[in-house]
Amino acid sequence: MDALNVIAPYQQSHTNGDTEAALQAVFIQVFTQLYGDKINDLNHYGMPHFGSLNVVERFTKQDGLVVLRRPSVDDKIMRIIYSNWSALASKRGLSFLAFVLQMLWGDQWEIKRLFHSIELANLYPTVTTVERLDDSFLTSRILISLDSDVDFAEVSYLAPTLSRLVPANVVAQITAEQRLEGIDRIGVAVAMMPFMTANFSKFDSDYKAGLPAFTEWMVSTNIAVNHNVIATYIGYKTDLKTTYRATVNRDIRALVQPQLANLAYRNMNGVTKAVEALTANTMGFEWDPGNQRIIASKVPENVDLDQVLNVLLTRFNVRPDFVGSEELYEAFETIGWVHEGNQVYIYDPNQTYLYTIGSFSITGNYDDAIALYFQDKIDTDPDWSGVILGARTVESEDLESRTYKQVYLFPLPPPPPEPEPEPEPEPVDPEDAENPPENPEPVDPETPTEPTDPEAPTEPAEPEPEPEPPVIQYEERSILVEVVESFNPDRLASKILVPENERLTLFTQIQTLAADFEDPGMLEVIDSAIIKAYSKEPTGTGNQLYTANLIYFSYAQIANKLIEHLGSANAEVKAASEAYVYKIARTILENNAANQLVKYAEVAQAMEAAKVLSY
Repeated sequence: MDALNVIAPYQQSHTNGDTEAALQAVFIQVFTQLYGDKINDLNHYGMPHFGSLNVVERFTKQDGLVVLRRPSVDDKIMRIIYSNWSALASKRGLSFLAFVLQMLWGDQWEIKRLFHSIELANLYPTVTTVERLDDSFLTSRILISLDSDVDFAEVSYLAPTLSRLVPANVVAQITAEQRLEGIDRIGVAVAMMPFMTANFSKFDSDYKAGLPAFTEWMVSTNIAVNHNVIATYIGYKTDLKTTYRATVNRDIRALVQPQLANLAYRNMNGVTKAVEALTANTMGFEWDPGNQRIIASKVPENVDLDQVLNVLLTRFNVRPDFVGSEELYEAFETIGWVHEGNQVYIYDPNQTYLYTIGSFSITGNYDDAIALYFQDKIDTDPDWSGVILGARTVESEDLESRTYKQVYLFPLPPPPPEPEPEPEPEPVDPEDAENPPENPEPVDPETPTEPTDPEAPTEPAEPEPEPEPPVIQYEERSILVEVVESFNPDRLASKILVPENERLTLFTQIQTLAADFEDPGMLEVIDSAIIKAYSKEPTGTGNQLYTANLIYFSYAQIANKLIEHLGSANAEVKAASEAYVYKIARTILENNAANQLVKYAEVAQAMEAAKVLSY
């Protein structure tokens, strides 16, 4: 929501001169510093969850809700909790408590309803359980069970608030849940729920009679491993009267390397990340379990192209689908070579080619083809009648085509002729119109006229002038036309065998073509061929470059890199290494002692020496 600006009218008011403008600016600055935030906070009192952190915290405290102290996220969570608190009104209940717990600790909580024995009702609320029994009744008590990796300093701070979020008739208790393995070690106490935090000290003396002996140490599954490869184990033992807790640290660094002999560990993501870091500047690697190492191949900085080509041609002579075959065949095609089996051919240079433009095609060359194409259009295409060809340039070309730009003058249709003006009638003399002749002499059509003397000289008639030819207007236009070159199917050339020594010029010819056509992309096929020449060929043929540039990394180097990644700033890399070490640490939970890399008996002995009372 935008901040409330109560002095906007003053800010937009007119100032007379620099002095008044300076005074206005000083007042606005002082007022904003002293009262700006406070006024804006007051504006949000109607909807506190839209206000500043101070407003949210003030109203949260007023309603007895959760006040967090988590940098960067506390205000967002408090706003969401308060807005839902306001919206639910009288419908608040355990569902709102569940909502708050989810906002605070994600899926690390559980609300359990508590039941009590009917037979032992006089001991209420001492003998409560989280499971309904045949002779139990539902109580108004609940147990808020949190995972043990929750920050319990924060839980302790928020506990009073959480207790107030439930309806008045419900009593809430908060406990940490320790997920325990080895439950079969409890012996006769198999009915015990180990995560319960009951206070057995409140039992009377009669009820304490006949309690079992202490259990063996039950190790929590919440095992922590730090960047120093120290695993922290938490264990409990109880006789249902007294409970002991112990914390034991074990350095498991020495167990990291030996597990690389196990395929299940080698396939873990943490090992993959460690190997990727070691082989970052190589082309790949393979495991060599017999020698406890990995073998990586690398391309040196200075590459001899003749050696690269010699390796690929050696493999080419042995089998068609060798490592690097695709790259070598592409190189052949780039300069017009073809291969059949392990032979290389080039077509006769006297081969005739077809040059095609749409449906028009001729033999010859590119320039003849484009010239005849346009002349044919002018002669046969009515739309091109009268076109005058101009400059022609090559726009682009590759190995199989060339694109021309043709400039031409296109005749425009003549404008329509202007209509001739009608002749004006001869003027009539007013006097003649008023006094026409009284008796005009009639002309007898039968009266012969006087003959014309043929010998009398006559004036020659003037010839009529020839009409001027119409002026043709032209418009300059241009067109792009692609000419495609292909073999002439009516006259295929014969193939000429490329000798062994000429094959060694393959890369040189590609480099020349790339320079002539100014196309660095042609060199990519050489780069790809280099990588394949330094790669391993399964048949063992042509592996001299591969074997001469191998690098070896021992299991010890992999283990050290994996341990180094435990302190990585990259969360993904760190988590992958932690999973590897955590897998080792968790073997203490295996029932079969032979499968325990971290021995339960040794840890249990250490726990016995470090035990303290757990309340």
